[in-house]
Amino acid sequence: MKNNSLIYECSSNSALNISIKKKNISYLSDKTALKSVLFFDSNNEGKLPGILLFSDWLGVGDFAFEKARSFVKEGFVVLVADVYGDGKVAKDQKEAFELSSIYKNNRLLMRERANSSFEEFKKLDVVKKNNISAIGYCFGGTVALELARSGADLKNVVVFHAGLDTPLEAVPGNFKPKVLALHGADDPHVPTEQVLKFQEELRKAKADWSFVSYGNSVHSFTNKEAGTDPSKGVAYNKLADKRSWSVAISFLKENIK
Repeated sequence: MKNNSLIYECSSNSALNISIKKKNISYLSDKTALKSVLFFDSNNEGKLPGILLFSDWLGVGDFAFEKARSFVKEGFVVLVADVYGDGKVAKDQKEAFELSSIYKNNRLLMRERANSSFEEFKKLDVVKKNNISAIGYCFGGTVALELARSGADLKNVVVFHAGLDTPLEAVPGNFKPKVLALHGADDPHVPTEQVLKFQEELRKAKADWSFVSYGNSVHSFTNKEAGTDPSKGVAYNKLADKRSWSVAISFLKENIK
């Protein structure tokens, strides 16, 4: 199944000679149609390092698109990957919980969806297929980590306020990317016990990893729609957002050479 069509020009920056365009990319994972979205600089004629971007639990939508445009401006081509199928976007938090729970409770299905997007991304003529990193936010961070745990030949994995737990831990010798985890130090959804177990998992897998905690930050600290009340356990933190972005870009550019 293919339905790859250019939708519209999102934005341009004449000073940087960048023209960001958006393209629908449709393909199958088993019998489910995945409707992902490619963001790229139409002024670039060569192949660029790729980012496979997994959004938060709402699905393929505005939050992920904003992040994708920012990565394009840094010299990447980005595929915002559909996990739920049919480009599904949750209408509210209740539906997001229901949808994401399907995959949290079935990590093999989660990996299958992620790997389908990874394989499709490698086929595109705008990306360096041996230089693809996975990026994930919240639920999407969990997906990115499961893709890495599956043995996918990723260059890097960067996760922002991700769920770090898994019933299928990484196997030594089968975990390939460098890892950067960016975490809210006061995140009640990802407690210290989960953090420590994740770090031990990476040690056992002999991974190259870094873990950065941001003080005074809870879950979803990069999401401007999360509100500003950390007592709710979910809140935007402008400073942590800015700092984590800087660290992520530095990490990626260091490790795509």
